[in-house]
Amino acid sequence: MAVIAYPYFPKRLENPYPPLVQDLIELKHSGHHDCILQMVRMVADLKTHGVDSRFFKGLGGPLVELKSRSRGGDKGGARIYLFRGLNDTFFLCRAECKHEAQADAVLLADTAKIASTYRDGLPIFPRREWRGREGSQNEKTS
Repeated sequence: MAVIAYPYFPKRLENPYPPLVQDLIELKHSGHHDCILQMVRMVADLKTHGVDSRFFKGLGGPLVELKSRSRGGDKGGARIYLFRGLNDTFFLCRAECKHEAQADAVLLADTAKIASTYRDGLPIFPRREWRGREGSQNEKTS
């Protein structure tokens, strides 16, 4: 089973949500509910099947997209841009609903930048403090 991760922009680790989640929020507000549901299905298929997912399409180099095979409508325009890390880990970076055949150049560039940062060993996830069940911060013990 594949591991799914949602990285942040390298210089925006303080943002409350990773770029993919921000894209999904914008899509929800613009009424793309069918597209979002299709994206959920695509991610579930990726998690189960990894590179053998029926939605998995290499874009050259480390970049990949999950792309619906449906024609027309929001379901057919569902795309998620990602890259593959080690040990069947997939980093989902950006998403869109579109009807054109070509991937969005800006979203691909964003995904490439996050992939490059990861490859260089720089952080793509914010440091967060873990909170226990009661909501209190747990202190590290030596």
